Amino acid sequence: MKKLCSTVMVLLFVCVVAFAQGQPSAKFAIVWEDTPLIAITSAETCDPANDAFDFDRDSGVLLATMKMPSGKEILAGISAESVILLNTRVTAKNGGSGTATAFGSVRVRIKAVNLDTGDVYWPVPDGRIVLNMRMQQLSAKLGGVIEECTVGDDGVIDVGTECTVTPEEIGLLTASASANHFNVVFPDLPQGTYKIRARFVVVSASAAAVTAVDPAEACAYAGSVVVLKDRIVTLQDVRAVKGSIETVEIE
Repeated sequence: MKKLCSTVMVLLFVCVVAFAQGQPSAKFAIVWEDTPLIAITSAETCDPANDAFDFDRDSGVLLATMKMPSGKEILAGISAESVILLNTRVTAKNGGSGTATAFGSVRVRIKAVNLDTGDVYWPVPDGRIVLNMRMQQLSAKLGGVIEECTVGDDGVIDVGTECTVTPEEIGLLTASASANHFNVVFPDLPQGTYKIRARFVVVSASAAAVTAVDPAEACAYAGSVVVLKDRIVTLQDVRAVKGSIETVEIE
């Protein structure tokens, strides 16, 4: 009896192992990069006739390859860690005014290319994703600081001509660090080998403008620093439930 039971257990173990080895395993791919992408801008003006503007961008691509059977999906996860630093400042006196605007963003665009046919496939939702974005604008009209005045014969003080006025300044500096993740799906792909391309882009922009009529004076400054640090793309071939990938309208 013991020998029979041992034989049955061995056969059962062999069958389980054979069954497990015969099941198709899900394919999984991962690519990452930690070399920073950096965009830096600054804009400054003290001339009402000349606005200042600066723009900068940097980009990098992550690539992965997956061989897909027919009728399956690729589930892609995109993660990134970024920092955006914005600085705006207005300095003015005698009623001068200025506006300083700083902007920063981190975006990614992902697509799949069938290497056998050259066809391009876009995911759902749209493969254009904003991972992080920030904008700040500082506007101010300032009178300045009156240091001293000289009283004329009329006994009336004209601040513009009889007073020593030093510029007044107001500024705003903000910094934000963010770790973001987003999922997309490439549905119902034909059989073939696919190159998954994720292009990360960091954008920095700064603008400054002033308004001042003599004796008013004004200066405006804006600066932006955008840094994309670690980023990673994970890919897995999956089979979605039939009819589960669709657009839902909410009334």
